[in-house]
Amino acid sequence: MIIDHIKNADKYYFLGDNFVKALRYLKEMDICALKPGRYEIDGTNAYASVSDYMTSEEKMCKLEGHRCYADIQYIASGEECIGYEYIMYCSSASFYDEKKDIEFFTGKIHKMHLGTGMFAIVFPEDIHMPKISVTESVKVIKVVAKVLI
Repeated sequence: MIIDHIKNADKYYFLGDNFVKALRYLKEMDICALKPGRYEIDGTNAYASVSDYMTSEEKMCKLEGHRCYADIQYIASGEECIGYEYIMYCSSASFYDEKKDIEFFTGKIHKMHLGTGMFAIVFPEDIHMPKISVTESVKVIKVVAKVLI
């Protein structure tokens, strides 16, 4: 897992072309001007999903993981906590949905705070729980860039 501010995105270009394309997209686009939905970056190699929502209590959020894609979770506006744990310390709570590249888990989590302009790169071994309120429910505009690995 990597946590940083979007102004430092170029530090992570060594991760490969798909990450370069996704990180440049996040850095250069006016995300807050985009409507919620899916946006192509480079076909199935990298794409973005823009959403806006109210953060929730931890008990209302889901612990998830992916096998084919890494997530770059970028907070364009607002703040949230993201729970995380290494996959070895979690138990599967659902079947893996190959079409959606998602599986849900149970386990104890650690939390990290992401504010406006910050991103977290979560790899398949990083089970994560987004959308957790920091102190109270707030509106968040977020992009999750999916990067094929």
